[in-house]
Amino acid sequence: MRVTQVMVEFERRVNDGDYGSEKATAQYVALVDEGEDPDEVVRQLVTRGRERVIGELKASETLAIRHRLNPPKRMCAECGDELGDDESYVHDACLNAHRVKQGLLPAGATAEAALADIPF
Repeated sequence: MRVTQVMVEFERRVNDGDYGSEKATAQYVALVDEGEDPDEVVRQLVTRGRERVIGELKASETLAIRHRLNPPKRMCAECGDELGDDESYVHDACLNAHRVKQGLLPAGATAEAALADIPF
C-alpha cells in the first residue's frame, strides 16, 4: 500500500491556575512524494506543529500561561548554579561543603560515607 497523504494535528492546553486555560492547535496536511518515507514526513510535521503551538502559548497575553511554559530555572541555594532534575535545593557537593564548614563533617568526607557507618 502506498501512502500519498498524511495529516497531523498538534494541540496543547495550558491551565492558568485560576479556573481558566488557553489552547493552541496546529493542523498540517502534506502530500507524500514517490520514494519519501511517510513516517519521516509525520515526524517533521509533528515537530513543526509542536514548535508552532508552544511558540503561540509562550507569547500569550496571560502571565500565568507564559510562566507555566517558561518556568524559572532552579538554582542551588549554596552556590547559585543551575540544579539538575534530580537535585532538590543544593548540589550534593555544595551540601557536603556546607556541612564541612559547619563542622558536621570532616574535610574531604561526604554525607553518604558518614551515613554508611550507622547500623540500620
